[in-house]
Amino acid sequence: MGSYLDRYLEGDREQVWFELFNLGGAIRSAPLFSDALAVTEETMTRVRENIKELIKRLDNLGYKFGVYPLDGSRVDGYVKPYNPPPSNISIRISEYETLDGIKLLPLSLRVFWEVVGDVDFTGYHPMFPQSSDPLIIYPVEAIDATYSSWRFSVDEGDVEAGQFLVPLAPDYYHKDNVSGGSPYGLRVPNVAIDGIFENERLQTTFVNYLRICFRYGGFPGLQWSKQPIRKEILALTDGLLPI
Repeated sequence: MGSYLDRYLEGDREQVWFELFNLGGAIRSAPLFSDALAVTEETMTRVRENIKELIKRLDNLGYKFGVYPLDGSRVDGYVKPYNPPPSNISIRISEYETLDGIKLLPLSLRVFWEVVGDVDFTGYHPMFPQSSDPLIIYPVEAIDATYSSWRFSVDEGDVEAGQFLVPLAPDYYHKDNVSGGSPYGLRVPNVAIDGIFENERLQTTFVNYLRICFRYGGFPGLQWSKQPIRKEILALTDGLLPI
């Protein structure tokens, strides 16, 4: 049997991620770590290229990035749908991993930030229904938004504080600029290769969530839509790199 990376490249992608995820913290030990890291880097390289391709295709469809779909108002602070990682991203991540209660990010998230960066497909097109749940993954600095309040709760002895949730995206209501629930995110510390993407409807792993996003052209909420737009989804997804 070849390495996990060999198997991934040969097409056994979902099974490779399933097996590595089930190994838990064992992936942090040599020689397995280098293989797990290589799989994660290959996966996130494909994620990055798919995001870039989807942006081109959405532009061609006339999709308006950076506006809320219900009223067309601009998203505060929105600049563009994709930002590559800054040159010091590994240093920044390591700084966050020194914080009490974070310590170690799942490998999938760390490599996403190192290879992909951040993405925000918030926008409008008349063919997309409400709650299409556009792909959003915040930059690493999003930790700042909730870490202090979580740390305060822990220091005050709040037993409901639990593990810190790294906030990675608003829920599908907030993505439409409607009051909703808690953000999507990953619990840390996490020594595994991946983690459950919490508060998202499917409650699947982060990598599988990205896989589903690409299956629906960057809008996983379309899987629940009664509006028939299969032709448009096919136009967005045709030829994307499998992850």
